[in-house]
Amino acid sequence: MPLKSPPSSRSVTRHWVYDQLSSALFIPLSLYVFITFFFEVVLGGGRESVAAWLRSPPNGAAMLLFMAVTVYYKACWFITIIKDYVHDAGLNRFGILAVKFCAWILALAGTASVLKIIVWD
Repeated sequence: MPLKSPPSSRSVTRHWVYDQLSSALFIPLSLYVFITFFFEVVLGGGRESVAAWLRSPPNGAAMLLFMAVTVYYKACWFITIIKDYVHDAGLNRFGILAVKFCAWILALAGTASVLKIIVWD
């Protein structure tokens, strides 16, 4: 059984920094998106108010950034769980690739849906 070399300290540090930045960015983005969405859309009306809210440049950009940070943060979280608790090397690689694939699909679908509302509605 060949021994696996441990990851370099640079890659571990970079992963930790990205994880901390995404979690720090997640809090104010969540507050902004949920508070403005609640007061302007939920109390205001239906689908038209959602489209109008997303067409506002700060709100549309915040929603796209919120979705990107959320998908990235959750993907990092799942990858950490897989690395910690899946001990079979093949399943570990497959799980990490599956999480990354699903994260890309979710990010693309979310971006496409927001851009559809902003551009084509």
